[in-house]
Amino acid sequence: MNRTLALALVASMVTACSTGGAGPSPADPTISMAEQRQDGAVRFDPPVLNFGVVAEDNCKPHKVVAINQSEGPIAAPAFQLDGDRAFALQAHFRKCPDPLAVGESCSAYVNFCPRSHDTSHATLKFMPTGEAIKVIGKGRVRAF
Repeated sequence: MNRTLALALVASMVTACSTGGAGPSPADPTISMAEQRQDGAVRFDPPVLNFGVVAEDNCKPHKVVAINQSEGPIAAPAFQLDGDRAFALQAHFRKCPDPLAVGESCSAYVNFCPRSHDTSHATLKFMPTGEAIKVIGKGRVRAF
């Protein structure tokens, strides 16, 4: 098998495994490849929080991990959520060592509790670096 074909097969297998069917795919029109690229001091896993469709008046949690890939420790690490009020940080599930050493990770859970059938948007920032990821979800009207 030639190297180009082997690399293409490996790349497609990695993409299929990394999305796990639950996260965004490169074909997702709402998420650009630039938004999935992570060149900064922090790498997020997943690179985008996409809750998909959630029934109104239900809540769905989603875990996000921030990994320090900078050249030094990050002091006073924390998450900040800005945007639609349908999203909320679960305060008691935030775990960040202080300082966050190179290679160490910090995690948090975000809840999505839609109150309408609209698409909701937010931004999850990692402080003090200010790096952020997109948070999206769509509410679905419950059938009675």
